[in-house]
Amino acid sequence: GLGASILLADNQIVDNTAGFGAGVSILSNNNNEPSSVSLQFCEISNNIASSDGGGILAYGALELQDCSVNGNTSYFSAGLLCMPGYCIINNCEFCCNEVLCGSQYSGYTTINIQVLKDPLDEMQYCWIESTTVANNIGDGIMVDPISLLANVHYCNIFGNTGYGVDGYNVDATLCWWGDPSGPGGAGPGTGDEVSEGILYDPWLLGMVGIEYSDSVPVMQFSVSPNPFSANAVVSFAQSRLGLVNIKVFDLSGRMVQHVFEGSLEEGYHSIGLSGEKLSSGVYFVRLTTGIFTATESCVLIR
Repeated sequence: GLGASILLADNQIVDNTAGFGAGVSILSNNNNEPSSVSLQFCEISNNIASSDGGGILAYGALELQDCSVNGNTSYFSAGLLCMPGYCIINNCEFCCNEVLCGSQYSGYTTINIQVLKDPLDEMQYCWIESTTVANNIGDGIMVDPISLLANVHYCNIFGNTGYGVDGYNVDATLCWWGDPSGPGGAGPGTGDEVSEGILYDPWLLGMVGIEYSDSVPVMQFSVSPNPFSANAVVSFAQSRLGLVNIKVFDLSGRMVQHVFEGSLEEGYHSIGLSGEKLSSGVYFVRLTTGIFTATESCVLIR
C-alpha cells in the first residue's frame, strides 16, 4: 500500500522471499506520506527477507488484529519492523521467527517485533496486548529508545533467546514471562530477560489466553504471614472492576470459611482472613473472578 488507508483481512501470506518485507511490505507514497494499514485474521509465515522485516515491514500506522506471524526469517527484525512507531497489536502470535545477525550488529539489536520512532514526531506510540511472543531466535520485542510511548500488557513472552522486551520507558506490566518468579535480566526472576528500561512489576503468575485482558486478571496472589497463628491477609491485584470471591477449604475439600464476595475496583487489595474458628492444619485459599481461579495453601499453627 502507498500512502493510503488499507484493510487486508483473511489472507494467508507464506513462503515468499525478498530483500525486505518478504511477507507484507507497507511503504510511503511519493510525497513520503506514511500509509495506514490494518491486517486482520491473516497468517504471515515462513517468509524470508535478506535485510529487514521477514514477516512485515511497515512504514506508517499499523494495526494487527488476530494475526499469526510465525516462522519468518531475516537478517534483522524477523517478525515485524514498524517505522515510524504507530503500532497497535492485539490478539496475535509472533513465534519461532529467526534473526540471522547474532545478538548485536552495527548497533542493531536482534528483534522479532521492532518498533522504531521518527525523531521528528513526538506523539508516536506502540501498544501490544493479548499477544504471544515466544520461542523466537533473538529478542522478542524491542522498542526504540527515543522516548516512544510503549505499552505491552497481558502478553505471553517466553522462550526467546534474547531479551523478552528491550528498550526504554516501556510499560510491560501484567505479562507472563515464562516463570512465576517473573522476568530475568534486570528483573528478579528466571523468565525471559528484560533490559533496564522496562517496567515489569506487577507480572502475571501463569500463561494467559488471548482473551485474558477482557476478564479480571489476578497476579501476585499471596497469603501472609504463612504459617499464621491467628489472622492472615489475602493480597492480590486486578486490572479492572470486577467480582471477586475468596473461600477457604480444608484438606478434605470442604469449604470452612467464605472470606469475601463482592465487586472490587482496579488495583491492589488486602482482605483479612480470621483463623479464630479454625483448627490447626493446612488450608487452601481460593480466589475466583468468574473465569479465573487461583489457589494458595497456608498453614494455621496454634
